[in-house]
This record gives sequence, structure tokens and C-alpha cells, in this order.
Amino acid sequence: MTIRDDDGGLETLPLRLMIVAAVVALSIVPAADSLESFRSREFVQRAERQLDMIVSAAEIIAMQGPGNVRTLSVDLRGGGAAGFSMLFLGDKNDGPNMSSAIIELRNGMRLIKSAASPAVWMRSPTFDALIVSSEMFDIRMSAVLDGGTLSVVAEEV
Repeated sequence: MTIRDDDGGLETLPLRLMIVAAVVALSIVPAADSLESFRSREFVQRAERQLDMIVSAAEIIAMQGPGNVRTLSVDLRGGGAAGFSMLFLGDKNDGPNMSSAIIELRNGMRLIKSAASPAVWMRSPTFDALIVSSEMFDIRMSAVLDGGTLSVVAEEV
């Protein structure tokens, strides 16, 4: 039955519109939550790929020996609530994270990747962790032999 054939059509139209508006309003919140969840998942996957790239580069540089240098471009923009907060690369010698790259997210979650083959001491030029808080940056990594100990020195450029 169409409105044209219904004498009470003009009376039922506002009710129909209110029902449609209520259904749409109830659908917005779950749709927004789904979109945020998708953005967070996509960002975490991208951040894990960036960690893999950093740690793999450190392993390759260490295997090739002193004097080898690589510059990596890292892009950790976006991510919604699970966005990038900080990158910690390496630690002091014999520190718990000396072979690890850690991305800390805004929601407190941490993504950790460790160099295992070979285990590589990653550090800053000041012999501790390199800490980066910008979402886009370049890292210069170089293999250095210092006092008989091979390490990969990372610095933001």
C-alpha cells in the first residue's frame, strides 16, 4: 500500500521516519566501534612489520660486521586509540632489552621484537636505549666494534 492510496498516509509518515531515524541512530555506535577496531588492528599489523624491518636490519648489519651502515625510514602514523606513543631500541650492555625493539602504544600495549639470529646488542650512541617519540623518523644503524664487543648503534637522523 502506498501513501497515495492510504488516506492516513500523511499521519503515518512521521512515525515511519522516526522508526528509521531510531534504527539509524542505534547502528552508528556499533559501526563506529567496528571502524575503530579495524583501524587499531591495521595499525598494530603495520607496526609489527616496522619492528620486523628494524630488527632484521640490525641482524644483517651485525652479520656483515663493523663499518656497515643502513638508514631506515619508519612511519607509525595513525592507529586511532592504539596509536604510536614511543619506540625503544636496545638497552645498555647486559640490559634486559639489549636485543629488542619495543613500540609502546597509546593504550599502554607494547609490541616487542628481539634479534635472535644472531642476538645483537642494539644501543644509542650514549650506550643505552634509543628512545623516539615522533611518529615519522629515520634511523641510521651502524655496526661498531668497541672494546671487542660488536654492537649496532642506532640514532635518529
